Amino acid sequence: MVYWQIVDIEKAFYKIENFQFAIVNLLLTQIASEMGRLELNQTFSQTPGDLK
Repeated sequence: MVYWQIVDIEKAFYKIENFQFAIVNLLLTQIASEMGRLELNQTFSQTPGDLK
């Protein structure tokens, strides 16, 4: 579950063509970034012996 707070209603209403689409894209980008970071952390934590 995700919550967001609009801090500038004018920009959210007038400056963004499709607010819901923008929020979904922002969330998907953040999720993909976190998943990539987890895999990268696992890569760095493995020793050469673990790769065999």
